[in-house]
This record gives sequence, C-alpha cells and structure tokens, in this order.
Amino acid sequence: MKRVLIVGMFVALVMPPVATPAVPRIPWFHLKSRSVYCHVDQTTVPQPLVCWKPRTGFSIFMNPRSSVHTLTLRKWRRVYEDSSPVLRKGGKFTFKTFRCSYNGEALTCRNGKKRGFVLGPGNKRRVF
Repeated sequence: MKRVLIVGMFVALVMPPVATPAVPRIPWFHLKSRSVYCHVDQTTVPQPLVCWKPRTGFSIFMNPRSSVHTLTLRKWRRVYEDSSPVLRKGGKFTFKTFRCSYNGEALTCRNGKKRGFVLGPGNKRRVF
C-alpha cells in the first residue's frame, strides 16, 4: 500500500496537469424580453457592436473608437439569435472596448471613447 502511494505521488509530480481547452467567449447577447439583440461583428475591421430591434428592424452600431450610427434595415426584421446568452437585469457585457449594461428598463452601451447609446422600451432611444 505504501509503495502504491509513493508511485501515485511520483506520477502526480511528473505528469503535467491535463488542461481543458478554453471555450472562446462569443461576443453576443440578447435581452430576456427578446426586444434587443446585440453582437460584435468579427468579420469586419474594425469590429463594430451592432444592436437591433427585431420587431422594427431599427439598428444601431458603433465602432470601438468612433461615433454611433443608426438606421432601419429590413434585413434585421425578424432576426432572432436566441442561442446567444441572455443579459438579465443588472447584467453587464464587456468585450474589448465595448461596455453594455441593462438595468431592467434600458440597455446602455459605450465604446472606448465614451460614446454610446441607450435603448429603452418602445421607441425610446438616446445617442451620446
């Protein structure tokens, strides 16, 4: 028994620990109400944060270090990314220079230059 214990300790010291591969964090989320969806478009440079309301197609996007742009696109109507994680009340999302938070009523997002937007219920929105 003593020999097995010594061999086991030797193997534990010599063998490197088995590392599990890190799961990459997917930069996307949606609100529980499914009223707003957001993701970082990693196919373009610079990588903009894109948020949209699937009911109306209203889209808002910003680059990591520039101003906010808004438009309504039909291609975002009825686009639901339900496999994305849910950002719940009091939750925060951070990816590189983007910071988003949800207080239960409005979604607030900012970039590295402190520019951003607030998306509230209905048609309430503000760009700063």
